[in-house]
Amino acid sequence: MSKLSINLGEIVGEHTDYSKRMKKNLVANKRSYLRLQLGTAFFGITHTKAWNLLIQGLDSVAQHPSGTLEIVARMALRKADFKVFHQAYLNFPGETKKKDNWKYWEAVRLYKQGQFSKAKKQFYSLRDKQNFYGYLASAQGKKR
Repeated sequence: MSKLSINLGEIVGEHTDYSKRMKKNLVANKRSYLRLQLGTAFFGITHTKAWNLLIQGLDSVAQHPSGTLEIVARMALRKADFKVFHQAYLNFPGETKKKDNWKYWEAVRLYKQGQFSKAKKQFYSLRDKQNFYGYLASAQGKKR
């Protein structure tokens, strides 16, 4: 009986070590997720810590719902940080990527990266839209 309890103790010990490692990784992942959620929640009230929290949580960006990703993209545009914008944009669901506002900002990002022909195509696809982003895209087409 004592051998059985020792073996069980070893098994439990190994499991406990594994659990601790997993918990540490899980806690870090949850922390990242929470930081991004808090950062985007503070966006609406223009909290001074919003951007820093968002940056600390970026490694969890793919796990967030579309609404949160759109806030991340807006915050990035407010800071003119097209790298963060692109991270959010890459994780948008297809329907979100099709929205005129995000198509426009993706075209701006492409242009800023020197991908002029791709940007021009994107602006061109928006120019006939009867909305604000169609107007902006039309104006961009005339400038470039």
